[in-house]
Amino acid sequence: MSELVNLMSGVAGVSVQARDIHGGVHLHLTVSDPFRSGAARQVELDERTADALAVALRDLDVCLTALGVPGPDLPNAVDQVTRAVLLQFQREHDPTPPNPPAVLTPALRRFARDLAAYVEPERLLTTSFYFSTRKVVAFHRAYQCHLADDRPLSPEQRFLALHRYFRSRDRLLFGPAHLLPGTQPADDAQWVFFTGDFTLVRDDGALDQVPNARQALDAGKESYHVVTAVFGARDPFFYPYVEFNGRVSTMDAVMTVSRKHLVLNSNTVTALTLALRGAPLAVAGFGTLAPADSGVQIHPIVFRAERA
Repeated sequence: MSELVNLMSGVAGVSVQARDIHGGVHLHLTVSDPFRSGAARQVELDERTADALAVALRDLDVCLTALGVPGPDLPNAVDQVTRAVLLQFQREHDPTPPNPPAVLTPALRRFARDLAAYVEPERLLTTSFYFSTRKVVAFHRAYQCHLADDRPLSPEQRFLALHRYFRSRDRLLFGPAHLLPGTQPADDAQWVFFTGDFTLVRDDGALDQVPNARQALDAGKESYHVVTAVFGARDPFFYPYVEFNGRVSTMDAVMTVSRKHLVLNSNTVTALTLALRGAPLAVAGFGTLAPADSGVQIHPIVFRAERA
């Protein structure tokens, strides 16, 4: 928590106070609203959230440089992104939702949103594109003796318990700052928060088994029925795995996921339609990484995906 206080001390428009609330220390931050002159937002962070946020923000200049921010613009960009992230943790009773500072590029706005998801993984669960309950159950079984909780838990609760455990053991890597060539984790003992743009490797053989599927996609017609027929098929042997290619930091990445763990709803069907038409998707999530011939292989646990 003290690290976050130190980080905030140099950020324009942010003031910090430590408060004892219900037997625990919370940070209370006042963040100036860039869209309302003289107005401020109130943000309150518990110790766990504050420590996680400090980890993500400590190398913010490295992340922003990788996103193309020129050196002379870095100090202002660091301030703006930090405020944009903090505003996502404002108190629920604030009357109007904040907007990110207008000076932020789309890439920096997306980065601020991804950073908030690293700090609060519940944000990913509520908007997930993919969530592997099988991997969560396997991880939970392997680490159950360390979790000290014998209650029946849902897959989402198990994921959050594992996330807290990996974070407490400093085994949770914030990929945008630390994924550099040759430094990727080599085993499942470390979870990685990864981000990047990915394209779906389309299986036209599978599409040909759905009447008029390729014609509808290639002609730009309404394709909800195509997506649900392909990705919602009940036959487990039909198109069992879906492959995505992309880049994480400076490395090529391959991600193969089980079709049955893709989440189908109105948002993800839209994203899958775009992906089937060759459009890249902006992906952010947690998983493990392994070296591959020309980059890394991602074994995702949960991620969201939307139009890049």
